[in-house]
Amino acid sequence: MTKRIQNSDNLKKELSKRLEKLQKSLNSDIVTLHLYDGKRDRVYFPVGIGLYQLEHFSRSVPSRKRVVGKIVREKKTIIANDALHHPDITGPFTHLERIKASAGFPVLFSETEEILGVVFVNYREQHTFDETEIAQVKSWIKDLSDFISIVFSSDEGQKLQAKLRQETDLRSKEFRLLSIIKQIREIIRDVDIVFWTENRKKKLLSVSVSDGVDLKYLQNSDIPIVLESKNLVVSTLISNKEYQENNLKAHSKTIFPNQNEPLVWEKAFLLPVSSEYHKLGVLCVLRRDSLQFSPREEDELRTFARLLAVTVRNEDRIVIQNALHGLGITLAHTLDLGTILRDVVRSAC
Repeated sequence: MTKRIQNSDNLKKELSKRLEKLQKSLNSDIVTLHLYDGKRDRVYFPVGIGLYQLEHFSRSVPSRKRVVGKIVREKKTIIANDALHHPDITGPFTHLERIKASAGFPVLFSETEEILGVVFVNYREQHTFDETEIAQVKSWIKDLSDFISIVFSSDEGQKLQAKLRQETDLRSKEFRLLSIIKQIREIIRDVDIVFWTENRKKKLLSVSVSDGVDLKYLQNSDIPIVLESKNLVVSTLISNKEYQENNLKAHSKTIFPNQNEPLVWEKAFLLPVSSEYHKLGVLCVLRRDSLQFSPREEDELRTFARLLAVTVRNEDRIVIQNALHGLGITLAHTLDLGTILRDVVRSAC
């Protein structure tokens, strides 16, 4: 079997056949698989059957803070017979794909209990998973895990696995943003970077990516967006103007409001990241020494801020396009305008 798996296309075809076999045996609508990289604690190489939004699914990397992360951490199955109201399952993907019942399973290699991936079985109509179906999926997963282990056990298989991880990274929004941040640190030495983005739904600024900043500063780092805020990150977003703080140690709460430990940086240069009509976030460049940012460095940072804005907006457009495509699907099933608009908003959030 491994001789036939020479590249990602071969592997995707073989995995798709297996997913399709499970889909037909359970008479389900959607079956998806993400492989899991335990060393980096992230999923990669998405494969799906029966999706409305295959392109969007292929480009997305599920958050480890949500259901995929829970399945991986706890190594347990999560059943949601009412997916829309299940706290772990409900979300943009559930609404976009019109999922009403869902079950997520860890793909465990039986010999070592190593997590190899996560499988979801989904229905677009009301469905209650019974013990027979769950047992059937777990039996299918055992065969799948044996297959995946064999594919990646050889030297060629390990090279293929590394390539698949890299391909997923290149599709990841987080990876692209982090690449930009790392470029800043290569060009402007001895700086640390935090990029906050706006969560309009929760009215918060949240850290999207960072580089060089100790994790202790990033814990509980969400900042409420309120008018007249004394926080420099919020002020930069609202005013859409640059700001420099030259005595940051004396004003530690102005950057990280929930941080009680003293800061290690002397200076901060904050730049709004925005498009023509939208405020998207704030780029914060932190300097440990007392040197001023030179005019050349300031111009370079403005260029990077514009690059971040383009990257974020391009990702947002993809989500909106998928939501609008979902609108066409909804129109085929309902003429209720309220339902249509709610579905589009949920999909784009």
